[in-house]
Amino acid sequence: MNGVLNLAILWVTNAAVTGRHAVVGRYPEFPARPARPSDMRQKRIVWISSISLHPRCSSALHYLEQYEIALISWNETQSWAFDPHLICHVPEKEDLDVEVQERLKRLEKRGAKLIFHRLSFLDRLTEKLERESVKDVDAECVAGTFARLEIPSILTRSDILERHDRRYALYTDTDVIWWRKVSMNEFMASIPSQKFSVAYTGQISKEEGPINTGVILMNLQNLNKDMPAMLDFMFNAFQLSSALDQGVMNRFYDENAGRLKWSVKWNYRMFWDGREPVAIVHYWAIKPSDALDCWIKKRSLTDCPAIEQGLIPNQLQEDYQQHALEIAETQDHRLSFMKQVMLKYKKYREQCDAFDASEDA
Repeated sequence: MNGVLNLAILWVTNAAVTGRHAVVGRYPEFPARPARPSDMRQKRIVWISSISLHPRCSSALHYLEQYEIALISWNETQSWAFDPHLICHVPEKEDLDVEVQERLKRLEKRGAKLIFHRLSFLDRLTEKLERESVKDVDAECVAGTFARLEIPSILTRSDILERHDRRYALYTDTDVIWWRKVSMNEFMASIPSQKFSVAYTGQISKEEGPINTGVILMNLQNLNKDMPAMLDFMFNAFQLSSALDQGVMNRFYDENAGRLKWSVKWNYRMFWDGREPVAIVHYWAIKPSDALDCWIKKRSLTDCPAIEQGLIPNQLQEDYQQHALEIAETQDHRLSFMKQVMLKYKKYREQCDAFDASEDA
């Protein structure tokens, strides 16, 4: 771990290192956006994501690229009421890969604050996965997703909340884009009036109750109080072989108060029709790709390469994706919204590629 923390300190400008957490500031040549009067009256909301960066995690660079696209969309839509932070689960002894280090520098230049972290219950998670004979799941590589369970603890144990709204945080997976500008007023108006710990949306249909934890509104104080009981539930009553951290949160709140349904605009699917005032699009079940472009043109899975789906249990992937594509054709036969998402994604992806080209020049 020393190599990682030294790396963080080397990059830091005005960094705060608290215990095992290293919060990395921006590069000086990319100064923070000047504060506006409205910003000074209301502290910004922490927008937080998480990722595993262990060298064994072959998808790390892909997820970092997805997060960079999310950052580009956040900046282009001027959704500056939200301040991006990325929790990076790091190896204990090995240094980060050079390519990963370079990508992290890019993310900082685009406005992200990096939090280097080791999942506090990693040993227990490893033991439980082994005990339940969960195959093809490396604890080091899913620690990034499980880290969202530690967000209240990470934020309250650092000085981050001194500069931000202390009540709420917005968690998103890395594979999202901001669809339009979202103001502080709009966000605050979406906060449920009743007591809650988390609020999120359905998974495949707009009408579903809260299932998908790819975007979560967190009440930090209440969720922090729930965490000991949730972890106790995970390591005792829950079977990780049936689902991972999303399953833990869902099953826990099936049995305990604290979860509410949130508006679908915060966790929108590209296979829906786009009729709502979409705020954030989350690529679930189908991901933007050449394969999806092929399906849009041919409307056939058999004539196109496999469309990436993300972290969906293997036994459910085919059913979920088929259902998603059926919804797309039923709700919007012209696939107008899906095509709009693809255009925006390609635009942001080109900006990533342009950065690569400028670095190589």
